[in-house]
Amino acid sequence: MDDLRTRFGAANVVIVASPEEGAPDARSVVIFPDDPARRAYVRFHDDEAFALLASIEVRDAASVWRGKHGVRVGMTLAEVRAINGKPFYLSGFDTQGRGYARGQWSPALDDDDASLGALDVDGEDRLYFGVDFILRAGATAPDRSAWPRDEYLSSDDTRWPGLGDAVVVDAILAWSSLDDEWQ
Repeated sequence: MDDLRTRFGAANVVIVASPEEGAPDARSVVIFPDDPARRAYVRFHDDEAFALLASIEVRDAASVWRGKHGVRVGMTLAEVRAINGKPFYLSGFDTQGRGYARGQWSPALDDDDASLGALDVDGEDRLYFGVDFILRAGATAPDRSAWPRDEYLSSDDTRWPGLGDAVVVDAILAWSSLDDEWQ
């Protein structure tokens, strides 16, 4: 916590309640809470001592923060696919048109293509990278009721033409696990 206050200024680091299932008294931190261009949400595995970074999330469309390889809020699914350099899996969309990609940046590691996607964890990373997706405002897209629910689909799935441009990044996040060897 002291590192965050030193880096961003004490007035720009605010502790907030972040209740979750099983932890109704959980707390997290918001950096620059009043500035949508710089706001970020930080959670810790130990929310009492604010130790052991759990995740950092950025949700604002006006944000100047960038994720791995420049991924940002507002970028299309097709742009994320191009940055990754290969198809990846994302969750099926919920009734609000939201989906996400978490750790499935290289699902087709086989004899023909043993390379990692650019957004996958590599030897230098200390955090995993993920994105939340949502239907872009005003976008012409396939009927939401026909979108997959509670399943994974490829970013190159041909059953939903136009989805790559109709869906945009709604949040970027990086997270760690207590099981990670780099903790």
